Amino acid sequence: LFGLEPSQFKTFGGGVMVVTGLILLIPRFSFRANTVFSGMIDRLNNATANISTASPWGGFLLGAVLSLVWAPCAGPMLASAISLLTQDSGSGAGSVWRGAVMLGVYGFGAAVPLVLLAYLTRTVFANVRDKLLRTQKLLTTVMAVMLLVFGVLIVTGWMKFVEQYLLTVLPESWIGFVISI
Repeated sequence: LFGLEPSQFKTFGGGVMVVTGLILLIPRFSFRANTVFSGMIDRLNNATANISTASPWGGFLLGAVLSLVWAPCAGPMLASAISLLTQDSGSGAGSVWRGAVMLGVYGFGAAVPLVLLAYLTRTVFANVRDKLLRTQKLLTTVMAVMLLVFGVLIVTGWMKFVEQYLLTVLPESWIGFVISI
């Protein structure tokens, strides 16, 4: 749409990973980010803390909040569904109806697991909350290092070499499984 090459998006994404890793790893950067986003995060935390999972509406609201986090993952999948739809459909009312049905089925398929996930994670999280809070610093550091490493690999182009190496050492069944996803 904007005439950008896919490699430019990949580089931008890698850059975002590096910046996010640095924010998580360096306390001064993390403090500044927390200051900037604290109001929004507090509102989301308060909203989700008061949602009762005992009712369908509570699950719906929790799923709506979860969708804000899930949107960056869902966007590319939705774009893929729409591009398949536009390649496959003809013109006329029949193709519009078919497209509406396909996107409706996609939405239903995406929503059902999220609602179930919202109910399950709320219950599970209540049981393991204290343990997670004790390991939060370690988990944040591990995530930050992973983001930095993979971000740098992507930005520098070294990820291609890592991929090529992994293709030579991983069992064929693993590669087949990853490709099938």
